[in-house]
Amino acid sequence: MTTDEAFTGTGLSTPSYATDNVYSSEATVSDQEIGTLDHRPDVGHSYASTSSTHFAGTAVMGLASTGYAMTDVGGRASGGLSTEVASNNTAAGQTTSEGTPKLSTMSNFDLECVVDSNSIINDELATTNNSLTFNWTLSESSSSLNCKNITICITSGADVCKYPSTNVSSGRVTFVDLTPGTTYMVNISVTDSTYGMTSDTASGTTKLIPPVSPGVVSVTEINITVNWTNPAANYNTVIINCTGLGDAKSDIVNVSNNKNIGTCSGLTPGAIYNIILSTALNSGATPPAETETLHSVTDTAAPIIDVDAIAVDETSITVSWSKPEGVVDKYILTCDDIETIVTTTNGSCTNLTSGDTYNVIVCSSLNGSEPMENCSTPESVTTVPYGPAFVLVEDRNTSAIEVNVEGPEEYTLFDLYLVCVDGEDSVSENCPRNADLTVPSNESFFTISDLTAGVTYYIQVYTSSNNVISTDMVDTTNTTCKSSWNNVELL
Repeated sequence: MTTDEAFTGTGLSTPSYATDNVYSSEATVSDQEIGTLDHRPDVGHSYASTSSTHFAGTAVMGLASTGYAMTDVGGRASGGLSTEVASNNTAAGQTTSEGTPKLSTMSNFDLECVVDSNSIINDELATTNNSLTFNWTLSESSSSLNCKNITICITSGADVCKYPSTNVSSGRVTFVDLTPGTTYMVNISVTDSTYGMTSDTASGTTKLIPPVSPGVVSVTEINITVNWTNPAANYNTVIINCTGLGDAKSDIVNVSNNKNIGTCSGLTPGAIYNIILSTALNSGATPPAETETLHSVTDTAAPIIDVDAIAVDETSITVSWSKPEGVVDKYILTCDDIETIVTTTNGSCTNLTSGDTYNVIVCSSLNGSEPMENCSTPESVTTVPYGPAFVLVEDRNTSAIEVNVEGPEEYTLFDLYLVCVDGEDSVSENCPRNADLTVPSNESFFTISDLTAGVTYYIQVYTSSNNVISTDMVDTTNTTCKSSWNNVELL
């Protein structure tokens, strides 16, 4: 051929200089046909001075100032995109069905320094909030001796090469003094000593800076409030993640970057929580930066005493209660100064004084919680008093019976005697709750009056303490006199 022809494929740009493989229009190419290779010091590679056919590649983004387009053999584009080379290459001069020349497989025209797809990879494990590290390699067929110019750049936003590094010989590069939470593009380009240039790109995002000095402010049965110091860095949200262990409820709260306090709510009382605070950017598109895990335990809920389930006798009080929502290690039942520890939802105070009144409290306890115990409202409960020891009739007449009653044999606190009288014309209903006669406990003699002459009466006597009536009672029967002279006969 006597004139140069530049073949340009779809989406490919014509290079400023002929830097690609040189092909003859003949089926075979000899060294003489290639001609003399002149060296261009301004671009760091040689080009052919003879008539030739050139294949243009895609220019590398951000490096157009080098003055030439950068291509890979077989039309590989920058950024790691490539076409199938081995299956399409044939002898020089052959054409495809569309009439486009195929690339030669002759070794004389292979690039000696090639960047493959995925040649540069972000080492995420080495990423910090102000640095990014990338590993890079050349293709297995490349010879580092023929790689005259290896350039690695990092850019963010504007197409500016912030880190130009030429003739890099190692396979690892770190960029420092970067902005936290920012995504950067990194480009590696390689100039082949003879034919041209290839490139590859990768991206990496610096980590965010987590909240500073996080701590737990307050804890309730269902809430945990934490605070922190906002970092001087790039972020727009603080995420509070309260994760409950086991079956405990969890909560995640998002707080804007102009606040430094937040609350997880709706938690399980008495549960153990792991709390992590993290900064986030752009709705989590940037990996969050987490604090060290905080640990907290919500307060246990106060149990509710089921008053209807209370069982009381002369010396003991038994109560049951509803299990609170949450985690409880044990319950502490107290009757004034008498304490009982149980793990079930019922318990008893024993060895109490008959007829005495006690404040009954149930506390739920969880080791490690603050406060250690949460207690129910005190419930006033009176033990059952013992009944009287005996009752005797001291005197009688046609309308009255005089009675002597002896208090309980065992020590008992009580305030009243309750007297029930059943007779021909007087029937006590709901005795002893509705007693016919109440007598103070300090009076052992009392008179039952307004009776009918000649009628036999059944007399019952109970004790009562704070409206709690004795289970035991004493009783007697006696008949009023038929006429007044009967009184004389009895004296």
